[in-house]
Amino acid sequence: MPGRRRPICYAPRTPKPGAALSFVYLDLEVGRDGRFHGAAALRDGQTRRWEKRPAAEVDRELCAWLRPGDVLVGHNLHRFDLPEWARLVPGSALLGLPSLDTLELSVLAFPQRPYHALVKDDRLVRDALPNPAWDVALCER
Repeated sequence: MPGRRRPICYAPRTPKPGAALSFVYLDLEVGRDGRFHGAAALRDGQTRRWEKRPAAEVDRELCAWLRPGDVLVGHNLHRFDLPEWARLVPGSALLGLPSLDTLELSVLAFPQRPYHALVKDDRLVRDALPNPAWDVALCER
């Protein structure tokens, strides 16, 4: 829309040299029907959850919660979560933040493993119900 301002996330693109990075573990739950169901974020032991709320509202609150130097971390973040967020909230400032994908790191660190999914109680995630708060805690490990 003309004249509409883009939202701001208060995390710089490039942290200052020598500045400590702060990792924010993020998980989005989107159903097979493409509908947004919830999200969770974890930073410094503090977990935030958003359920049954519009994605645009969650985006505003999540961006307001972020701090300078935050780096997004998630499992399959680059191939699922961020593309889905771009579809749900086009132009979100969250999409321009630095990010790490633990699925990509797992493939590099453990190339001999037959799978790289998150594991919950010794079961692959696909065997468990979606729980974004649980997923961000596992991702942090």
